[in-house]
Amino acid sequence: MQFGNYVYDNSNNAKLYEQNPIWPKNYNRARITSAVITGVYVISDDLSVGGHPELKARAREFLQNPEVNAIAEIGRTFKPLEGDSGTAASNT
Repeated sequence: MQFGNYVYDNSNNAKLYEQNPIWPKNYNRARITSAVITGVYVISDDLSVGGHPELKARAREFLQNPEVNAIAEIGRTFKPLEGDSGTAASNT
């Protein structure tokens, strides 16, 4: 999962996109919530001392959010619902 907007060079090295390096906040919120609901996730942004300061702040905001972390702490697995019921409503 990435909070930053990356481009890749011919050697497949990732670099932040210069014009718009950070995804919009609502993209980040949707991604982190989806990751927490579906299970284990890996953050692939550069959160080191040399990383982009706004990107690190955005990651901190979402990764340390008590409401998002409360979802993960429920400890139940995600169970998808059957939704292909033709013309009838799903029984779930």
